[in-house]
Formats: sequence, structure tokens, C-alpha cells
Amino acid sequence: MMRTLPLVAFAVALALPAHAAVMCQKKSGTVVVRDACRKKEQAIDLSQFGAVGPKGDPGQPGAPGAPGTAAAYAHISSNGTLIVADSKNVTAASAAVGVGGTGAICITVDMPTVHVAAVTLDINESGGPSGRSIFVAIRPTAVAAYVDGGNCPDQTNVVVYTLVGTTPSTEELYVLFN
Repeated sequence: MMRTLPLVAFAVALALPAHAAVMCQKKSGTVVVRDACRKKEQAIDLSQFGAVGPKGDPGQPGAPGAPGTAAAYAHISSNGTLIVADSKNVTAASAAVGVGGTGAICITVDMPTVHVAAVTLDINESGGPSGRSIFVAIRPTAVAAYVDGGNCPDQTNVVVYTLVGTTPSTEELYVLFN
């Protein structure tokens, strides 16, 4: 009975129209509502119990955010030409040459190491994704096979290879690098 008395007092205090600003807990555990807590009382933070006050006024607009996080990106035409206006930190692109290079585009990205390359076809130029496959080489050994075979320039660090069905075909594409 003694333990429920403070809870009952608490519930009654909440139900009554009080003009107090804070709830205070005495050392005995009793909770009281006052304008200010006394010396030996501890103020109770109602937000710890999920209580929320009225919504405040909206704040000032924040500063513009930083530019996107892609380290580099490129728009490359189906003949392997880099579209510079739609590209960042990509210094060259070209269609691979020779029998082993058919369907490949050689890309030089201005980054020490390319960790990820995400490629999508330009659906307006390629006629749609139906039956098309995209392969990306970013591992140095995979890229070296194209460079050493004479299909790509020495500075190439990414190769994109596309197929339409089973036929190699260079396609217009967009690439993001990180």
C-alpha cells in the first residue's frame, strides 16, 4: 500500500490543473509538482518517459550540401568517345581495337584505384536493355589482358564489355566510379 501511494499522488497531480513548471522526486520516492524543485529533490525529465512538448517553429534552412560522392563518372558514346560535358575525373575513353577488343570500351579514370564501377546503358541510344549484357573489368589483371593484347591504351584502368545476345557490341553507356 505504501508503494502505491506515491503513484496515486502522481496520477492525481497530473489530472489536476496544475500551474507548476516541474515534477520533482523526493528522496523517499514521492513525486510532487512544483514551480521549482527544493534543495534535496531531483527534477524529473519527462522526455525519458516519452513525453513530448508542443511542436516548435520551423528552423532556418540549412546550407547547401556537399557535391555528390561519386569520385568519377562518365557518359560514353557507342563509338567509345568520352562525352566530356557529362563526365568527371575520366580522362579518356575509346573503343577497343582488334579481334579481342570487339565490344569493349577502354576507359582511363583519374583515380589511383578503382574499387567499384557501376554501368548502365543509355536506353535511348542502345534501343533498350532487352538481350544486352554488360561486363566490367576493374581488376588490374583483367584490364592488363586488354592492354597487353594491344586492344586498349596503356593508361586504361577500366574496361566495359557489352553483348547483344551473344554478339559483342559497343553501346552508349553511363559509368559511376568509386
